Amino acid sequence: MDEPTLRRKLRAIEALHDGATTEGERRAAAEARARLVRRLVRVSGARRLHVHACFRAAAAMGEASPPVLDDSPGAELPTVAELLAVLAAWRLELRSAREVERWASRLCDRLLLPSVDVHDPRAARVEVLLQLAAMRRQPLWPADIDEIERFLRAEPGEAAWRVWFTWLAGIDWEARRQACRQAR
Repeated sequence: MDEPTLRRKLRAIEALHDGATTEGERRAAAEARARLVRRLVRVSGARRLHVHACFRAAAAMGEASPPVLDDSPGAELPTVAELLAVLAAWRLELRSAREVERWASRLCDRLLLPSVDVHDPRAARVEVLLQLAAMRRQPLWPADIDEIERFLRAEPGEAAWRVWFTWLAGIDWEARRQACRQAR
């Protein structure tokens, strides 16, 4: 299958995921999406993910050091799709946690982040961007990506924030920081 066909299928699977009504349907769609993304990476030689402009040239994926996330053109709050693309690249180990944290930090430095109500659709994007930028102090791990994606896709409002803050409160940040220090 060629890259445009795979991308069309990926959009269809993402629509299925967004319209899923049960956890099983969402999980099946997420697994199908992961398989399709891996195939897309193999077919195209690199997965070009749109994050403000895009990741650097796809050909750079074959180089010894992976391309960095490009945040240079017109800094603005990333869309949900752009944040999901960054998370997918991290999940697939196309980007390291450090690269994601640096990208988010640089972007936060350049943005005037809006102060928004919990019902505002931008609120979750602001929160996730800030969490990604703070990974040095509050380390997030690839195992956390599912929860982050769930929050980004949740209906804006108090219920989503309650679940999000409950999840964050359940993390032993000190243990994570210690694990990161030992890993260095």
